[in-house]
Amino acid sequence: MKLYNKFIGKKSQTAMEFLMTYGWAILIVLIVLAVLFAFGVFNPSTPNTCQVDLPFVCKDAVADENSIIIKIAKTGGIASAIVTNMEVNSQNCNPFSINLDKMEDYFGCIITLDKGDKFTARFTLDYTGKSGGLSHTITGESSGKVENLRKSKILVIEEQSGYNSWRNKLTTLGYEVILDTGVTTKAQVDNYDPDIVACLKSFWGCSKTALYKDLYDNGYSVFTQGNDNANVLYPIISSIGTSNNIPTIYPDNIMNHPLTIGWTSASGSGGDSRNGITAIRNGAYSIAKDITNNYYEGIYLEEIGKGKWYHHQASGLPPDKLLKNVISILSLN
Repeated sequence: MKLYNKFIGKKSQTAMEFLMTYGWAILIVLIVLAVLFAFGVFNPSTPNTCQVDLPFVCKDAVADENSIIIKIAKTGGIASAIVTNMEVNSQNCNPFSINLDKMEDYFGCIITLDKGDKFTARFTLDYTGKSGGLSHTITGESSGKVENLRKSKILVIEEQSGYNSWRNKLTTLGYEVILDTGVTTKAQVDNYDPDIVACLKSFWGCSKTALYKDLYDNGYSVFTQGNDNANVLYPIISSIGTSNNIPTIYPDNIMNHPLTIGWTSASGSGGDSRNGITAIRNGAYSIAKDITNNYYEGIYLEEIGKGKWYHHQASGLPPDKLLKNVISILSLN
């Protein structure tokens, strides 16, 4: 028994000496491993990748919590190209900016994603060659990780005095909003280099109508908001004065436009001087409507060789999702 106890005691002493000798080293290794895990060494960031069949080249792809944007380039010999289908993480996603009219152009879709998640986007593209005029269908794919919501720069050049709720909402959503109501020329806008030029007039109509049209014709994205009571803004053809209050407007899903995705209703307008839009320009999309009186309340217009234009007639603040959709699409240059 004494021999056994002596043997056990010697083993315990040896184990204790081992822990005393190597325990600190093991502890240091564990701490280093924890630090490496914290810095993501064992979970490296996923680079965004993009590929598409010839005769196109995929230049870049980025995804945030509200959209996926893909930049594509086409080689010579292509007469026209259109994105016909897009799928993100096995979910259908209606593509926007689907007519690719420049040598390098953008397209994408509105979809809700979580920051840090991985994404895979697959798309189908139809094109017609200049030689022979035959139609072709090709596919492409992009993958990567969802990033922070892009911080678009919005230059507000008109705002009704005392009514800054729209500008405050855009700032709260994380966008860079600059107010300069002294801007009256395209050259002044150029100096700011904004993603979007905006008029936020709440219950009143925008007055710098010629400037907005000039900016749109020169490729700028324009966001006008307010009661256009003279139907002078370019996307609008006609309107009518009405005293009918409209407390709620709804997405117009007939054309299944991406701007109608993710929201179900929005605040409307009221008052005896409200104007309801009765006709919009050919090629414009109806995004939101007063379904009681069948008036247009949200309009999106994009024409080849020009910019993008969203007009919101209603004075009430729309849902965050609608604003994010609008800013995501208008921010594409």
